[in-house]
Amino acid sequence: MLMELRDKIVSGLAANFPALKDVKPHGGRFDVDELKKYSLNAPAVRVAFVGFSRAQLNSAGQLVGPLQFALFIITKGRDSDREGLVLAEQIADYVQFQQWGIANVQAAQVTGIENLYNDGVDTAGITLLAVTVTQNAAMGSVRAADDIEAQSHFDGLSSFGQLFANDVEIGDE
Repeated sequence: MLMELRDKIVSGLAANFPALKDVKPHGGRFDVDELKKYSLNAPAVRVAFVGFSRAQLNSAGQLVGPLQFALFIITKGRDSDREGLVLAEQIADYVQFQQWGIANVQAAQVTGIENLYNDGVDTAGITLLAVTVTQNAAMGSVRAADDIEAQSHFDGLSSFGQLFANDVEIGDE
């Protein structure tokens, strides 16, 4: 699911934004040296999976929760700030509500547009922005009813320590 969704985001951006010279998946955040390399093909976008939190099990025993992605927009040149802001807005508009043709994926929600300006980026003459996206999805195998029932006695426990709380007797000594 994670790779499929990231690949669909990449191919969707590449197909719908012909002005982008380079759209590729990326492993996460990057440093200024990597950024300089990527800026050689600017304007460019790097799509990174950045997290999956608040996971729960659905009735089929699949993990369900928000998948977080960052779409890093890299521009370079005299008008890179302007170009980056325009691209960020257009990409955010395009991504909002996308389901990418994948079952068990809800509509994408743009959660922000961040300007990742810093001295190193500025010195390199690069503008770096990130469109952050959250997309709820169900992933993993559909489990047998017996497996789901076995898991259900753990529901509502918020920490590992609580798993054994009922087995420990605490009394007055």
